[in-house]
Amino acid sequence: MTHQHEELSLVIHTPHAGTTIPASERSTYTNLPAVDAELSRLTDWFTDELFAIDGAAVVSTPISRLLVDVERFIDDALEPKAAVGPGVRSLSR
Repeated sequence: MTHQHEELSLVIHTPHAGTTIPASERSTYTNLPAVDAELSRLTDWFTDELFAIDGAAVVSTPISRLLVDVERFIDDALEPKAAVGPGVRSLSR
């Protein structure tokens, strides 16, 4: 009996590793220490490095989830965590 090995594709998704807040956005905030504290708290630090696997496709963004959370539903009613955490809304600046 001969065993054939299939090649499997691996996709690594690290949606919350980004820390970039473009200067055009940063300049609109009045409390930058609070923004920096929230950025530090909400970033999934080092996940992009932890899951860097040779040959794997990587899906990520350098932009912080403070600006866009790529895993959120547009309709917050569909978001399971909306009842216990921040949802889709305009941030006061």
